[in-house]
Amino acid sequence: MSNKRAIYLLVVFGVMFLTLIGYLTYLEIFYAPEYTQSVYNPRNYELDRKVIRGSVFDRNGTELAYSEKITEEKSETVNGSQRNWTEEKIVRRYPFDNLYSHVIGYVTDDYSSRTLIENQYNADLIESGLLSKIADEVKSGEKKGKDIYLTIDHELQKTASDALGNHDGAIVAMNPKTGEILAMVSKPDFNPNPGKLKLDELENTALFSRAIQMPYPPGSTYKIVTAVSAIENGLINETYNDTTGRFVIKSADGKAENDFSCQNVNRKAYGETSLESGFRVSSNVYFSYIGAKLETSQLQNTASKFLLNQNIQKELGFDLPIKSSTFQTGKMTEAERAIASIGQGQTEMTPLHMALMASSIANNGFMPRPYLVSKVGADGKIPSNNPGKQIISASVASKIKDMMLDVVKNGTGTSAQISGIEVCGKTGTSENNVTAKGGADSAKTHALFVGFAPYDNPEIAVCVVVEYAGFGSTYAAPAARKVMQKYFNK
Repeated sequence: MSNKRAIYLLVVFGVMFLTLIGYLTYLEIFYAPEYTQSVYNPRNYELDRKVIRGSVFDRNGTELAYSEKITEEKSETVNGSQRNWTEEKIVRRYPFDNLYSHVIGYVTDDYSSRTLIENQYNADLIESGLLSKIADEVKSGEKKGKDIYLTIDHELQKTASDALGNHDGAIVAMNPKTGEILAMVSKPDFNPNPGKLKLDELENTALFSRAIQMPYPPGSTYKIVTAVSAIENGLINETYNDTTGRFVIKSADGKAENDFSCQNVNRKAYGETSLESGFRVSSNVYFSYIGAKLETSQLQNTASKFLLNQNIQKELGFDLPIKSSTFQTGKMTEAERAIASIGQGQTEMTPLHMALMASSIANNGFMPRPYLVSKVGADGKIPSNNPGKQIISASVASKIKDMMLDVVKNGTGTSAQISGIEVCGKTGTSENNVTAKGGADSAKTHALFVGFAPYDNPEIAVCVVVEYAGFGSTYAAPAARKVMQKYFNK
């Protein structure tokens, strides 16, 4: 009996041990990053208080964030006696104030809260490699975390911020071939520096990045995707005779009408309109007609190719959390297909996603993996096991590319022109909740532009969203031109 009991106990303890090992392995695989980044992790809190946090640099070595140890004078009065002493404290500095609040993020004085790069790369910023740790302690007696090197170009970041001006919105500029983010600006912003960061006084909208967390109706910029769907599904030569400046779809019961008109150009009628000419003048009439003509599955399939309704983090990867873009799922009526095809209804995209859409056209149908961090530590490069994915054929991308060139040369995007450089683009003017409540008021529409340059060998792709500004051709395209012009003038 004793042998049986011993075997029984061994089996029980063996199962318990294996269960524990399995559980710890599961946590390590699936939850390690979450626990490592958590502000509630006491180990991180202790390291924050003792380790000089690593600096953050742009692609050219400009220091964008750093930590320093300061000495504070302290005093207190106890039983009528005053006691004075000094304390050392590590303080995080952001030399460019608001400019990187939606890229680098912030760390609060008490280390209780952090965001974006400061949070996602916290473990690296407060821990150095073994050899670096020994070298730091030998040289200065202090421990310093790893430095983070970004793909951002500081001069381009400043230009993008200036181009957006006092408007709320976002600008994303990226290398369409490599996926490197060259500039990423979101407004409203805030000052993350000690004494300036007052979280309880900031509006909620100022704390999240519109570039990656705010899906907007893309408006006519989405006609890029609709045009791809038309080409792939045999409608490349489809024409529509626009005689009234309106495309009307009656409801199923015949009692109501859905009017898809070019309201932004006073219901101008363009006569016999083709895919190319409709794209050039951004005709809502033509693209509503195309959307109604295409099948639901065809529109949804093309949207899926461009990663709408998908997790970009999972499909491509990115350094920061991204909100998913959306396209209507399930059954769609003729009117719903029409409205979705001109970038309204349930169609919404983040500015980063729109920049990826433009990059895919510039990059022969290949959507690159976007990234912000080029390396961690002086010698530690970030490996990418997912360079991106081919989402449409090179031949289809080439047709759209030619149409985008025509938009800037002869259509709605002429204000994005740069002397000596062929720019490709697509303007957009999208209605939103405010517009819906107040009617078709151009002063309350969002202005958008997506584009890239140069035509022959694209080096930069840009998305601009200017909230409640009016026409994309008037407000967003000139902002994109400033960013691209700065890039080429450098």
